[in-house]
Amino acid sequence: MKKVLFGLVLGMMLGAGSSVWAAGESVLQAVKAAVSLHMNGEAAALPAGYEILNYDGHVYVPLRYMAEQMGAAVSYDERSRTVSVLSNEAGPLLHDPDYPEIYVGGLQVSQTNGSSVVTGLVLLDDTMSTIARERIPYAFRGDLVFYDGQSEVIGRAGISQRFHEDAEGGPYRVQRFETPVEGGADLSGYADVLLVGGFFTYQGPDSDAGALGPPIPAVIADGVELPVAVGTYCWFGCAERSLLGVTQELPIQAVAPGAAIRTSFKGNNRPTHLLLYRLHADGTMAEIQLMNGGFAAPEQEGVYFYAVRAVWDGKDTFGGDASYGFVVKVEANPVIDTQ
Repeated sequence: MKKVLFGLVLGMMLGAGSSVWAAGESVLQAVKAAVSLHMNGEAAALPAGYEILNYDGHVYVPLRYMAEQMGAAVSYDERSRTVSVLSNEAGPLLHDPDYPEIYVGGLQVSQTNGSSVVTGLVLLDDTMSTIARERIPYAFRGDLVFYDGQSEVIGRAGISQRFHEDAEGGPYRVQRFETPVEGGADLSGYADVLLVGGFFTYQGPDSDAGALGPPIPAVIADGVELPVAVGTYCWFGCAERSLLGVTQELPIQAVAPGAAIRTSFKGNNRPTHLLLYRLHADGTMAEIQLMNGGFAAPEQEGVYFYAVRAVWDGKDTFGGDASYGFVVKVEANPVIDTQ
């Protein structure tokens, strides 16, 4: 029954998509349907921004809401105009709360010539990701941890998935991966599997061939995440670039005088040393003291460029170092862009 309903909802939403006008598409008129929605016998209230529509005698319900209610993940890739759904019908849908933008599913384990290989699907959620909106190529690294019936670890397989734009579309599509199992362990009888997120890494066009860039920090100003540029780094390969130059290309976020700004790294990426500098137009820098990873924006109005310096000593994580940049515009009455 779940399979039939899921396919019906998907078809309904794709049909309703033609009501959004774009070049080469038809414009259709639909009306708000005066109907109630029930899930498993219980009344369900749609979140704000969702509506049930009636077009040509057919009822259309929101695909994202319905899919998520049935344990699936949904993402919309604007570049290819593709709606992707990753369901749990082919196995458990894996999700690490520290990395809400990543879903992994459809796992298959095979063994050939004494070596085990894991294949599966990975999806990047467009509503949760902030990094991809900056259109920077980057990759996700994590681990699949497999357990037996006694909750003992019997094997691990690493995931390294690159997200970028190509001829087929943008990063918000279901992508396939294949990865070997560490030590070739036989996982054919595994009872459970857990996704453990490692880190997001920058992977720019001027990186060393096959190299993965450093983890990307989250910079939050009064609850709004700021775009971050990656400067010179050494992390599975090295790249050198003008930090002030790449930072000047970032969109500028308005903040209030004295706004609280905090820099942090997810999961296992926390650096051993974290330093903050204010960048000046002449290329010089002035260090700013961080308090628990945060500082206050200047009180005087103006545009300010900042540099973050992160160093990993390699004791508890991969060794390396990287520089990052971000920019804010201090205004008395800022218009906060939360998109």
